[in-house]
Amino acid sequence: MVWKPSMDGSTTVINRKAIHTVNTGHHDNLKFVEPRELPKMASTPEQLLLEIFHLDERLTLVAAPSGEIIFANKAFGQLVSINPQLLLGKNYLSLLYPDLKLIAAQRDLNQRVIQTKEIFRSEEKYVGPDKEEKWFLSSKQPITVIQETYLLVQLTEVTLDRINKPYSVEQQEFSTLVTENSSDFIGLHYSDGKILNYSANSKEIFDYETAELINSDPVNLIHPDDLPLIQEQRTKVLEEKQPGLLPHYRVRKKSGEYIWFETAIKWIKDEAGQFTYFISTSRDITERKKVEAALEKSEKKYRDLVSYSQAIIFTHTLDGTILTTNPIMQNILGYTELELTGLPFTDILRPKDRERYQEYLRDIRQHDKIVDVITVLDKQNQPKHLLFHNIKVNEPEVEPYIIAFAQDITERLEAEEELKRAKTKAEISAKSKEQFLANMSHEIRTPMNGIIGMASLLKKTPLDQSQQNYLRLIQESAQNLLVIINDVLDIAKIESGKLQFEEIPFNVNDILKSAQQSLIYKAEEKDILLDLKLLKLEHPIVKGDPYRLTQILINLLSNAIKFTQVGKVELAAEVIHESIFDYTLRVSVTDTGIGIASNKINTIFESFVQANTDTARKYGGSGLGLTICKNLVELQGGQIWVKSKPGKGTTFTFEITYAKVHQEPVTLENTPQIDYSSLSACKVLLAEDNAINQFMAESILHGWGVTVDIANNGKEAMALHEQANYDLILMDIQMPVMDGVEATRLIRQMVDPVKAQIPIIALTANALKGDSEIYLQAGMDDYMSKPYEEEKLFLKIAQNIRHSNLVIEPESEATKPETKPSMLPVENQYNLSLIQNLAKGDQSFVNQMVSMIITLIPEALQKMQAHTAAGEWYELSQVAHSIKPAVDTLMLPTIREQIVKIETDARNGKQVAHIPTEVSNVAQILQKVIAQLQQDFPDTDSQA
Repeated sequence: MVWKPSMDGSTTVINRKAIHTVNTGHHDNLKFVEPRELPKMASTPEQLLLEIFHLDERLTLVAAPSGEIIFANKAFGQLVSINPQLLLGKNYLSLLYPDLKLIAAQRDLNQRVIQTKEIFRSEEKYVGPDKEEKWFLSSKQPITVIQETYLLVQLTEVTLDRINKPYSVEQQEFSTLVTENSSDFIGLHYSDGKILNYSANSKEIFDYETAELINSDPVNLIHPDDLPLIQEQRTKVLEEKQPGLLPHYRVRKKSGEYIWFETAIKWIKDEAGQFTYFISTSRDITERKKVEAALEKSEKKYRDLVSYSQAIIFTHTLDGTILTTNPIMQNILGYTELELTGLPFTDILRPKDRERYQEYLRDIRQHDKIVDVITVLDKQNQPKHLLFHNIKVNEPEVEPYIIAFAQDITERLEAEEELKRAKTKAEISAKSKEQFLANMSHEIRTPMNGIIGMASLLKKTPLDQSQQNYLRLIQESAQNLLVIINDVLDIAKIESGKLQFEEIPFNVNDILKSAQQSLIYKAEEKDILLDLKLLKLEHPIVKGDPYRLTQILINLLSNAIKFTQVGKVELAAEVIHESIFDYTLRVSVTDTGIGIASNKINTIFESFVQANTDTARKYGGSGLGLTICKNLVELQGGQIWVKSKPGKGTTFTFEITYAKVHQEPVTLENTPQIDYSSLSACKVLLAEDNAINQFMAESILHGWGVTVDIANNGKEAMALHEQANYDLILMDIQMPVMDGVEATRLIRQMVDPVKAQIPIIALTANALKGDSEIYLQAGMDDYMSKPYEEEKLFLKIAQNIRHSNLVIEPESEATKPETKPSMLPVENQYNLSLIQNLAKGDQSFVNQMVSMIITLIPEALQKMQAHTAAGEWYELSQVAHSIKPAVDTLMLPTIREQIVKIETDARNGKQVAHIPTEVSNVAQILQKVIAQLQQDFPDTDSQA
């Protein structure tokens, strides 16, 4: 019997009875050529087909891949001694293969035939119920019937052929039946391994003809690297005569190229029962090896990524059981891979975190991705803080699991905690330093206040020339000490970032002149010329901080005079850049003094640094002046530098940009002359615990004719204020029993509105930035640093006292002293100079303007209060805007600023909580202004 493949994909079977052509895809193409006997009564094609199958001597059946019989012919029924009709639904595998392992193997083979759509042929032994052995050539191929795929199984008995035919015939049938139709490379070998025959596809696989391979030993074609292992396994198979599999190996083709093989060996007995031959079935697995190599390379990259990653990578189940871990996780936690694998993750958590971990497991089931920080315990029970990025993996036919990426942030968190502790420590240290400076300032300034104050009082007494010299030395020493104290405090302000700059108009040339005049006498004492070159500007008005500019100039000029013995000191200023918005000024101080060594130039601006120790001993000073200058210049956006030649002199130069303004600054020339007696009708409460300060302040105030009561602490001040009426309180800050801040808060809470609103000026020996905000927030109206001068104290009181509300203790007409008209050198409640300038002497114009203002302002105030009460912020902003011209006409800049703030806040809807208070304050002041106008212009009512 010969099996031959045809060109159309069908298989033709030639035997003694018939020629059958079977299409491997559809049974409706099944054709029979030269049938032995055709049924004459078949009425349909289906019946005809069934009859033909039944007449076939081969054992034929159609079955599902699992083995259930769909059709079996009579020959198969005779083999198993069961009527073909009764075979339907039975499993043919259990009929032919009693061994469960063989059944499972055949079921897998059936699936492979279905999947690959290939014909599978083999020789099989069947042992019947009578223990008789029968041999069959088996053929399995897929067929499709009405879109369902089945197996066509045909068995041809070859028992007699195996017994009666010499092996050469079997070899021939092997060549024609098996080898020519197999995709595998099949060889028949002698017992020593040499080739007896090869399948016809040797040319296709090896490029060798079969004749070229016969009687050769296949080991000659094996790759040298694979040969030792193959020889060892082959020797074992040849000696033991047992079937086996050889390891994968490479075989050389005729072209020299190597391909990969996998080979199975099965022994064959001859007629005498001896193992004379064996069959090798080899398959070309080169492509599979390439895929495996690529996969292995890819998997290696992944394994390397996981193994060498410095991030923790591990997987766990949905219930938290650890599946895999990488080395870095093992190193960080101190566990081995074996110890971690299979461990519940909760076992390495702190007890307090376990419930939270259960919440995490619930969350990741729902959200598929979680980012969190969790604390685990290493093998030594030490906490490790891990930042997790966990992802749930969902893949077909695989249980969902979690892949976790984590970073050990323990050191980072510890560093952050350390930084927090350091920051807290630094803040405490800075606060302690600030408090120390405040205390030092207070402790030094308090006695200094007494020294300067007493010196001021002493100066008013008759003194001879010697006493005047002593007094001058006392005053100079006190002032020098104050300079040093102020330098230290300025450095503290700069370092703490609490130094703030004013933004007010000032005349630069006036500041330059003032700086020169303040030091010209020191220069004259040393016979040094102090020269000044002013800015060549018609309108040298800028906006900035004149006080800090003065401080810079005084420092530089003082140094220049101090270190110059002969020659001159020159202060010069010039404009180096001008735009429509600003001037950039360059100011230089040049001297002909001792100069600075070149190796000291780079450090001259450092704190506590002087050119040399001899300089410090000879000339004195704190070494802070230039440091302060540098910081003040740079904080205003400028720069400062120095050029010097030892023995020739030094030039300090700085540049600062100031905004242009066209408003004339307030100058001393515009300030009225002080008449100290103008406050004689006032009554002041002085809260001060220091006896010297009490005496000094009381003496100064009595000199003005002011009535003074003294309280030794805040509690006494409260009591006196409740009992008597005062125009103003001078409140010391640091006092026993009750300090000034607390006393002020309690005063502001008093029921009597007049007493609650009394002006309070803080007298403080603390000069640190930030203290003033505390005093103002506590309700104080103003503050003044000790030690203070008589003129400055007078101006502070005059600026804050509410003279229109002056309260005099009730007295009898007989005892009431004659009062003088008030001539306070303060900004009046109004200023009509603008109207008067416009009137050019026309008093009726002035009266008419005043009449309009008296009518407009009360109406506007009433509307502002109504809109404020209703929360109508936009309407309030409109009214506030309309009242500004009247306020400008009266030249009330302070009130105007408050109205502008109300307008802006109301329009933007910001800080509206403060608006009612601000409106109330503005209303109170403007009502007093109107009352004053009505008093000063009694005839305007009739004009209105």
